[in-house]
Amino acid sequence: MMTASCFLNNATKPSFLFKGEGENLIIKEVSEEAFLFAKRCLKLAKNSGRKNDFLSRFQAVCSFRILWMMREGERFFLNEGTSIEIPKWCLDLKETEDRMEDLSALGFNALLLGISKQATDSKNSFDFEPFIKILKRYSIKLILNVSLESCQTKEEIQFNLPDETALFWEAGSLNPFLAPSEVREFLQSELLLKEVSFLLEKVGDKREIFFYLKEGSLGVKAVKDFCLDLPSNVIVVFSEREGLPWEDHHLAHSFWDELSKSRESLGVPLIPIINSGGINQGSGLWPNLAFNGFDEFQQKKDKQFLKGMISLSHDIPKPGSFLDLALFYASSYAWGIPSKPILEGWLLTYSQIEDIKGLVKELERVRELIVNFSEVKSIAYKGEDETVETSRLILYEMISKINRLQKSMPLYSSDAKITAYFLFFLKDLKFFINSHAGLLKIPARDLWQNQDKSPSFFTDSKFDENNKKNSKPHFLKKPNLILEDPEAIRILKESRWA
Repeated sequence: MMTASCFLNNATKPSFLFKGEGENLIIKEVSEEAFLFAKRCLKLAKNSGRKNDFLSRFQAVCSFRILWMMREGERFFLNEGTSIEIPKWCLDLKETEDRMEDLSALGFNALLLGISKQATDSKNSFDFEPFIKILKRYSIKLILNVSLESCQTKEEIQFNLPDETALFWEAGSLNPFLAPSEVREFLQSELLLKEVSFLLEKVGDKREIFFYLKEGSLGVKAVKDFCLDLPSNVIVVFSEREGLPWEDHHLAHSFWDELSKSRESLGVPLIPIINSGGINQGSGLWPNLAFNGFDEFQQKKDKQFLKGMISLSHDIPKPGSFLDLALFYASSYAWGIPSKPILEGWLLTYSQIEDIKGLVKELERVRELIVNFSEVKSIAYKGEDETVETSRLILYEMISKINRLQKSMPLYSSDAKITAYFLFFLKDLKFFINSHAGLLKIPARDLWQNQDKSPSFFTDSKFDENNKKNSKPHFLKKPNLILEDPEAIRILKESRWA
């Protein structure tokens, strides 16, 4: 039981201390912001069987531990020219309370709302005051990624952000409002500095601005000089991978190499975006852990300018879902907690599998398949002979890996929940491969015979109206939420898709 004396009210950074008391592991000290996270870590630590790995004080190595909700919702006006996309659960204060408790227990301290998409009909303004009040109760900061609606000139842009919120801004979003002559006159770095100055003029120099340098915004070598010219309230954001943050097949961003050469401060905090929640790669419905997504972060986390991470996810999951594991695993890096004991402790807590080390190896194989899947998606439709042949080779590699993974599935049949995640994942990937087989000239003999054509999370049947008996597999971009399978319904609910 926790007592008031355990709390570190004056801690500069959230932290907690685990100590051994006989055979038990206890929370000796904890800052209030870290309390819910420390409780969950304690539970996993006890179940991991590796108590000695947790006999330490853990202090957040990241000032910003941000979850970016990449999900469509309701669009509300901030004013006539700008709007924000807000998940539907934000309209329900009880739902908000539940999710903020879960988010805090996952170790995050900020929520980023808003996705970039074409403007649609917007509703009236959203009352942020009660919403932010709940977030503050859990020490959660709110960051807003606003969309520009009907502005014709940059002078018309007004944000009207609620108090105590930060702004997220994608570099180059101001370019459509600039005259062609203005764009030609300045170097790209100068244009971006002018863009930052514009934002500071609009929101003030006290409000934090998360400035996202998208791929191609600025050359890697120019980023350091750009950072040195920024004020301290600007935080520079970049994708952990080359390309878009959810394209998991790309190599680590070349910016990491430049960071490793820096011995002096860059003047402003830097934050990578990591696809922790599997956006576009199962979106929390597959057993997807971004094992390769944290390598560079782990090596550079002690650099004084690396101040946090942004994890992508479609929602804040319920404890015990695979998405919960994926985000908890990401959070362990942000807190400097040994990730392997956390991973094994989670699996021992929420699964009935005895061979945990074997299960971890299978999860690593799943990750390899997901990286293959991401790569094929990106190149399959380019139509060039070279890319077609590359895709064929990758698909054959995937077929071999899937066959090996299927053979190991009976080893985990004692846990219906774990088995269901794997089976739906395998069904989706088989449908994906089948749907590309014709395009890539893969003969039927190399595919699976008597394939189950029942719907899965990302597969459905696209019927020929003239011959409904012959259905063609169709891979979905968004999850199929209308499934009758009890295990599918459970997974959708615990991942908060339904």
